[in-house]
Amino acid sequence: MKKQTFIRKILLSVFIFCSSLQAFPQAPAQSTDVMLQAFWWDSFTESRWTNLYAQVAELSSFFDLVWLPPSHNVLSNRDMGYHPTFWFDHNSAFGSQTDLIALNRSFRDNGVRPIADIVINHRNGVSAWMDFPTETYRGVTYQFTPNFIVSDDEVNCPGARDCVGINVPAGTPRATGNPDTGENWHGARDIDHLNDDARRHIRSYMHFLRHELLYDGWRYDFTKGFAARFIQEYNNAAGAFMSVGEYWDGYDRIWAWIQNTNFTSTSFDFPMKYAVNNAFHNNDLRQLVWQEDGANRPAGLIHHRQSRRFAVTFIDNHDTGRQEAGHNHSRFNGNILAAHAFMLSSPGIPCVWLRHWVDHKEQIKPMIAARKAAGIHSESVVTVHASAQNLYAATAQGLHGRVFVRIGTGNHPAPSGFTLVTSGNGYAFYADVPVHLPPAITVSPPGGLHLGGTNVTLTATNNASIFYTLNGTTPTETSTRYTAPIPITVNNTTLRAIAIDSEGRRSGIVTHTYRTEAYGPITVRWRNDLNWTGNMHLYAWDGDGEILGRWPGTVMTAGNDGWFSYTFTGRGYVNIIFAGSGTTRPQTVDIENVTEGVTCFEILTERTGANHRYRIIDCEPTSITETSAIFSIYPTVVENVINIRSDKVIELIQIHNLNGQLMKEIRRPSSEISVANLSAGIYFISVQTLEGTRGYQKFIKK
Repeated sequence: MKKQTFIRKILLSVFIFCSSLQAFPQAPAQSTDVMLQAFWWDSFTESRWTNLYAQVAELSSFFDLVWLPPSHNVLSNRDMGYHPTFWFDHNSAFGSQTDLIALNRSFRDNGVRPIADIVINHRNGVSAWMDFPTETYRGVTYQFTPNFIVSDDEVNCPGARDCVGINVPAGTPRATGNPDTGENWHGARDIDHLNDDARRHIRSYMHFLRHELLYDGWRYDFTKGFAARFIQEYNNAAGAFMSVGEYWDGYDRIWAWIQNTNFTSTSFDFPMKYAVNNAFHNNDLRQLVWQEDGANRPAGLIHHRQSRRFAVTFIDNHDTGRQEAGHNHSRFNGNILAAHAFMLSSPGIPCVWLRHWVDHKEQIKPMIAARKAAGIHSESVVTVHASAQNLYAATAQGLHGRVFVRIGTGNHPAPSGFTLVTSGNGYAFYADVPVHLPPAITVSPPGGLHLGGTNVTLTATNNASIFYTLNGTTPTETSTRYTAPIPITVNNTTLRAIAIDSEGRRSGIVTHTYRTEAYGPITVRWRNDLNWTGNMHLYAWDGDGEILGRWPGTVMTAGNDGWFSYTFTGRGYVNIIFAGSGTTRPQTVDIENVTEGVTCFEILTERTGANHRYRIIDCEPTSITETSAIFSIYPTVVENVINIRSDKVIELIQIHNLNGQLMKEIRRPSSEISVANLSAGIYFISVQTLEGTRGYQKFIKK
C-alpha cells in the first residue's frame, strides 16, 4: 500500500507538472520560433523605429519574434531606457510612440510578434530620487508614493541594507514599503512587489503595452531583483504570448527561477552562452556538451528535457556584446558563424543579436531556413555523434525532418540522406529536407519624393509571383498581379507588395509611399513666453540626423512681432526643441513630427522632468490664413468617432494631446475620424486645407 501510495503521488506530481506546462502559453511548447534582438547598446540610429520599419519585410521572412529596446520615455535622446521614468509615455530615444505603434502593427501584419523590454524592478524619479510622475491611463490616475518603494532601498541610507558610498540629498522622502523580495539595484528605486497597489500599477502598465502599443510579450529586465512568484500574475494580466526573463546566473538557479514562476516564463540560457564562450575561447569544443542521463546533449538549459523548453539561447546581447572597457568581459570573441551553427541546430528558442545579423545575415539566413524547414523546435532532441577538442557533430530531430551540424576542424561525415545547406570556416550545416530561402522583393525606385511621378519596377527571387495594392491595404493572392512597371502619378500613393513562390512560400510585405509633389515648407513659430535669458536656440533633427548642427542647434533672433520663426524646406517632417542659454539651459520636451504649414507653439510652465511642456496655439496673422472657422466638428465630447464638416477640401488632419504630442495624423481624410484608441482627455484637432488654410479646435475624449 505504501508503494502504491508513493507511485500515485509521483503520478500526481507528473500530472500537475505537465498540466502547468500546457496551461500557460508564455513558454510555448515545441516552439519553432526564432527571435531577433533588434538593438545593441547605443544603437539609437540602427534601431530607430522608422529604420526598423523599413526592414520589416526582410526580417519577417526569417524571424517570428522581435525583441525591441526599452521604449518608455526617460527624458533623454541618448539613453537606453533601463532606468524608466514614465510607464504610459513611450516617446523615447528610438522614436515617437506613434512610430512605435506603426512598427508593431507592421510586424504583426507580417506574422511577427513584437517583444517589449520592460523594467519593473526599479523606477526613476523625474528630476530627483522620489518625484515620480503622475500618469493617466484609460481615465485612471497612477502615482507612485513612498510606500511603493522597498524599505531597504538606498534612499533610506542610513538604515538600508547597503549604504556604502550612498549620499542621499537632504529632504528626500524615505521609502516606507516592505523589504525587497530580491537583490538590490543601486541605479534607481526598487519597487515593492508586495504592495497591492504597486502590482496594480504594473498590471495596468502591461495591459497598456499589450493593447495600446501592440506588443505580444516581454523580456523582463533584472529578474533577480524581485521574487519569481509575481511573474505569473504579471504575464496573465494582459495575456502575453511570450515571456523571457533575464536571470543572469547558472543552471540550477535559473531552473529554480523558472519553477518559481510556475513555469509561466522562459529564461535566457546564460549557461549555454558561457559554454559557447569557453569552448571557442579555450579551443575545446568538448565544452559544448553536457550529460543528460548519460547521453551527450548540447550544453546549457537546453541539455535537459525538463528545462530545454524554457530556454532562449543567444551568443551575445546588448549587455554581453558591449565593446567599451569594463563592459566586455562576457563578449563572445570566437567564430561567430560556427557559434550560430551550434545555436540554430540546438533546442530552445534561438535569439540572433542585431549586431551579428547586420554583419553576417547572408550566412545566417540559410541556417534559419534549414531550421524552419526541418521544424527544429524548443524541445527537439539532439543526438551528439562526436565530441572532441576539435570537433562537434550532432543531429537535431524536428517536426518535419532533421538537421546535421559539424563544427571545428575535425571530420565527421553527414549521415546518409542529408544535403549541404551552407558552410564556412569551421562549420557545415546540412538538412534531410528541401531547404529554400523565402522569396524577397526588390523595389525600384524606393518610396520618397519623385517629382511629377515615377514608374516602379518590382522583382522577386525564387521566380515568385508578385501581388500589390496602391491604397495601403494588405496584399494577398487576390490583389493585382504585377506584370509591368507600375505608374505612380498620385501624390502620397502607398504601394504594398508581397511575393509568393510556387511552393507557397511568402516574402514579407514591402511598403513604400511615393510623393509626386514637392514637400511644402515647414514653419515653426514661438515666443519667449517664460522670459528665458540669453540667446534662444532651435535644435532640429529627422530620420537622417541633426539638421541645424549639434545641440543646442542654431541661435534664433526674434522678429519685430516678438516671434521666433524658422522655415525648413524639402523635408516631410522635423523634430524640434526650443532652448535657452546658460548653465541650466531651459528647454522644451521633444516636439516630434512637425509637418508642412505654419505651426505656432506656446511654451508652458508645466514640466516633464526638467523640460517644459508646450501646446499648439493659433498663430497671429501670417501670409497663410489662420482661422478655426474653416471646419466644424461634432460631437465635441467624443466616445469613438468625431465627424468633420468643411466647405473646403481637407488635405491633412492632426490630433495632439495637451502635452503637444502628435497622437494621430491622416492625409486626405474621410468625414469620420476614429478616436477610439485615444485615452480619455482633452485634445486639439488641427485641419489644413488643400489651399493651405489651417484651423484648430478642441474636443474631449470620454
